[in-house]
Amino acid sequence: MDQEGGDIDRHQPLVQFLSLVREVAADAAAQADPDLCLRHLRTGLIRLGFARAGFWVTVPEDPTLLRGSWGTDWDGSEIDEHGVTQLLNAFYDLLPIASGGRIFTSRRSRPADPTVPAHVNINLPDGPPNQASVALRADGIFLGIISVDMLPGDRTINPEQLAALELVADVVAVAIARGRVVASLGAALERERGARLDAEQLEKRASFLPEASRQ
Repeated sequence: MDQEGGDIDRHQPLVQFLSLVREVAADAAAQADPDLCLRHLRTGLIRLGFARAGFWVTVPEDPTLLRGSWGTDWDGSEIDEHGVTQLLNAFYDLLPIASGGRIFTSRRSRPADPTVPAHVNINLPDGPPNQASVALRADGIFLGIISVDMLPGDRTINPEQLAALELVADVVAVAIARGRVVASLGAALERERGARLDAEQLEKRASFLPEASRQ
């Protein structure tokens, strides 16, 4: 009996961590807006112990580009990167992910210039990973990446965090895909409504024209 109680005590931190992972994934996925989903996820990943987290999403009109969304500054604060685009091949760790890979880990040094994006740094040859990128993919469609690191403080990303990152990415990718479909349908319905209103307006105007002008 004591042994069983000891096992429960020993696994309690893992149970608590898994509970937090579930909470983070559920909170992000509950957002109907894909952008809001990513914003909530950024906060959640910080709660899971990552120093920084950011997201790059595909640009539907140009498959060679990725657009920023929400990121984390070097002081841990949220930054808006929606106005930033990057060529897909600028992310040397992303190329294997975009072509079907799942996750990429590396060890990097923090740049001396804080304005330099972390993803352009050269990998360090040895040591445990302090950076990871994981694909956002739903139904085989590549939607973007989650990028996390431990560069502030030069800490290591542990296996539990990597597993949590992949799990959260699976849940969030489905939520983002669903949100994009809903947004696309909404836009199509709005266009259809606009076209119908235009047609009704033309018909109404035509009804006021003199009979001779309609012949």
